[in-house]
Amino acid sequence: MGATSQLDLISPEALLNLLEGSEIGVWVWDIDQNINHINDQWARMIGYTRAELEPLTYAGFHALVHPSDFPQLENVLKGKIAGDTTNFEHYFRMQHKNGCWVWIRARGEVLKRGIQKALLLGGIHIDVTELKSETELERRTAQKLDTILTASPAVSYQISAAPPYAVQYLAPNLEAVTGIKRSNLENEGGWHQLVHNSDLQRVDREFSQWLASTDDRVLTRRYRIKQADESYLWVEDRMQRITSPDGAVFIVGSLLNVDELVENNRLFENIADIAPGVIYQFEKRPDGSTCFPYASLKLKDIYGVYPNQVKTNADKVFEVIHPEDFALVQSSIESSERELAEWRCEYRVQLNDREQWVQGHAIPQRLPNGGTLWNGLIVNIDRLKKAELDWERSRARLERAQKTARIGHWEANLDTGTVFWSDIIYDIFGFDAKATIPSVDLFRSCVHPDDLNAVDQSHVNAKSTGVHDIQHRIIRPDGEVRWVHEIAHYSFGGLLVGTVQDITRTKELEFELRKLSTTDSLTEISNRRHFLTIGEQAIERAKRHGTPLALVTFDIDFFKTVNDNYGHAVGDTTLIKLTREVRKHLRSIDLFARIGGEEFAVLLEDTDLRQSMEVAEKLRKHIERIEFGNARGEVFHITCSFGVTSMHGKEPLSTLMHRADQALYKAKGGGRNKVCV
Repeated sequence: MGATSQLDLISPEALLNLLEGSEIGVWVWDIDQNINHINDQWARMIGYTRAELEPLTYAGFHALVHPSDFPQLENVLKGKIAGDTTNFEHYFRMQHKNGCWVWIRARGEVLKRGIQKALLLGGIHIDVTELKSETELERRTAQKLDTILTASPAVSYQISAAPPYAVQYLAPNLEAVTGIKRSNLENEGGWHQLVHNSDLQRVDREFSQWLASTDDRVLTRRYRIKQADESYLWVEDRMQRITSPDGAVFIVGSLLNVDELVENNRLFENIADIAPGVIYQFEKRPDGSTCFPYASLKLKDIYGVYPNQVKTNADKVFEVIHPEDFALVQSSIESSERELAEWRCEYRVQLNDREQWVQGHAIPQRLPNGGTLWNGLIVNIDRLKKAELDWERSRARLERAQKTARIGHWEANLDTGTVFWSDIIYDIFGFDAKATIPSVDLFRSCVHPDDLNAVDQSHVNAKSTGVHDIQHRIIRPDGEVRWVHEIAHYSFGGLLVGTVQDITRTKELEFELRKLSTTDSLTEISNRRHFLTIGEQAIERAKRHGTPLALVTFDIDFFKTVNDNYGHAVGDTTLIKLTREVRKHLRSIDLFARIGGEEFAVLLEDTDLRQSMEVAEKLRKHIERIEFGNARGEVFHITCSFGVTSMHGKEPLSTLMHRADQALYKAKGGGRNKVCV
């Protein structure tokens, strides 16, 4: 699973705002979103306002660059994305709004890196058209780059490549990012003495092995380091060897504060272990071998193996798949890999002489080495699947019975209104056969008012198609509502001849199955799948009618402590009571769903951002006042952190949920039990 970087806590817009007062053009390119965030000075250098250029995509930027300069510039950018970690510097021309060409000097670096590729590039643009000397240009550029680095969430540095690895350059944001004073590095032992004793041997070993190797890979290490207040901080240290034109070798790197990320990873592990299913990553390598780089502990419940047993080889998982379903699973994986389409599959697992149904769902992505990685969830659907199969078998038996048995025979003359019923039909409709004379009018009086038009239309259609086949409700004299299935054939003279069957129990099972597929079994509110389906429909309505729409997500703070202190049964009753209390404060039209273990979402139609914030704050205050307890009479309280956002333009529900999650993480990072937008 991909982990959220510390960089996510500082948005490109925040970096731009920090530097808005400077006289340099600043850009931050979000590669995944294809958006180049710029400040006002960047736009002014070529005669525009920022509003005239935004949103600035890669294609929009391409159109501004001189055709002769763009190929070389594009090669530089592609090198950065592919893995080059050095700062880059490049000259090129951009067309001014008045038609002239402006020389630009660009400097930048990778601000955020994902798995083997850059996710965020950032830097500065300076108009050097009128600068008279290269020396002045270098001085001003370096000075302004220091301004950029001061606001950067990563500490850039340069050291010698030989003992004692002297520091040749250190970005001015060292203390702001790590809490370490520069003077600490000048003491005896330097950086080495600040590393936590438990990490020091590993860190030294990895550095020595990397330094002795001949490849040019980036060395990435995570370890704890002592701050000025004697506390320890988790950092991610990335470094690479560089050879200068004169042959000198030195090391450049960056240091990132990942303390909260490490804590979040621990939190994720705890959540994953109690989630109702296996959260996992599945990898298929170019040579066809497979493994699970990550899997939660629920893997043991479903497949009988621990996550570390399949970390490098997935064979033990495939060994317990039912032989009759093995080919289906394999072909579905191959199809998903070939088309990079969502993987969905239902299949059986045989474990300890017990057979159970599971459902898998995952999203694939192509890896740089040519392999494929799926991120997904596998859940046990044994109860639901068996109920579905039982329903299918029952329906099949009923269909066979209709062909071989006299269920309820009737004849109706639609022209004269006369009707004949067999005895069982009187029982179905709740009439005394001795005291009742059936007729078309009597039948129509029994049909549920909401279904009457459909029944009448079916009678009309039967005159042209020859077949009357409909399921509808009837209301018996005692007020009971039942479902019936009528099948009849139309013959000349207005005569319908057919059968009627009481399908009430089948319909109830159908409704129950439908409820199971859309409702969270514990809290009886909408589940994630139903929320996504109905939520997209709400999004479309809002777009069509131009009405506001907002999303509120919230998560129980420290819910694991409830399970640890009181047990999972109390944890379940806590979730149930929480949802009941929240529903009291929502409208009937609001879509309320459980989208994770203790994570919930509320979709508010016809509600703007301000109103949705008021709703979230009201819920937050109400929740912290609720008393929860166990069978021993112990009472405790819980709090929730809220993320709020509203729909902008024509964006999909997934974008809205992503933004709400970011706000939720902000609320948790800001101390929890609060509402963040």
